[in-house]
Amino acid sequence: MGGKFSGAWHQNGAITGARAGGKWKIEFVEDGDYKISLRRFPRESNLAINATFPAQEKAIEYDKTSPAGEKSDFKEAFLYVANISKTLDIKADQDEVTFTGKIPAGKYDMEAQLIDELGRVHPAYYVYVEKIN
Repeated sequence: MGGKFSGAWHQNGAITGARAGGKWKIEFVEDGDYKISLRRFPRESNLAINATFPAQEKAIEYDKTSPAGEKSDFKEAFLYVANISKTLDIKADQDEVTFTGKIPAGKYDMEAQLIDELGRVHPAYYVYVEKIN
């Protein structure tokens, strides 16, 4: 990840919807059809992009606890990489936004963003890239 670093690159940044910019450095090692999914939370969490939830309860076992997830106004996802430059709407209870395209092998700068209802840009905190053909 290149660009300005902030608390967005900690799990609490995804929870609170911290803003950050920058580009992902990515290399596709072979030509092919790819599926690229943008998320706010990791797949194993089963949380939607606009999920809200209470803060983690304090316990002696934790030196820090997670804050409440209160941000629920993401409206669009944007992806720019190789020959893909596209914006898709985020639907209610959607957990990820998936883009597909034919990408030639090579090194690229990738922008993967979640955009809120005020047009503010946030990073896609989790990105999954899968070769489908």
